[in-house]
Amino acid sequence: MIDLHPELIGEQNADTWNRVFTDWLGTDGAAYVSKTSMPIEEFVEAAKGSGTVFSIAHPLVNYVDEINPISIETTMPRVMASLRERGFAGVEAHYGGTSAGIRALMVKLTRDAGMIPTGDRTTTAPTRPTSSSASDEPATFACPTRCSRS
Repeated sequence: MIDLHPELIGEQNADTWNRVFTDWLGTDGAAYVSKTSMPIEEFVEAAKGSGTVFSIAHPLVNYVDEINPISIETTMPRVMASLRERGFAGVEAHYGGTSAGIRALMVKLTRDAGMIPTGDRTTTAPTRPTSSSASDEPATFACPTRCSRS
């Protein structure tokens, strides 16, 4: 997820979030990379030296057949190891629509993989409160200066 750096986008509010997704992440955005046009290794390589920290979004939607503890425990450790080996530092573990148990499992598996649990927009937006527990807080990431595009 995007860390809203004030020096890049200004005040953090709902309008800022909309602008971030339009200006940076939308199909014409500065950080947009088509899912089908570039393998993971190529965009990790393209961002080298830029300060970009990669976190995979929507892993439960993209890698797990069913969102239940058994399926997640069977699939995600292997997926996380592969992502870590290819240059990713984080995994989206906090989904607004998943149960507390699934979120806790994803946080545990992500940390066990030596990665950082991150959160989706609904759990990290500045207008919504996040957990008061430091061990359960989502981390967020972005390009500190400029994102690479090919």
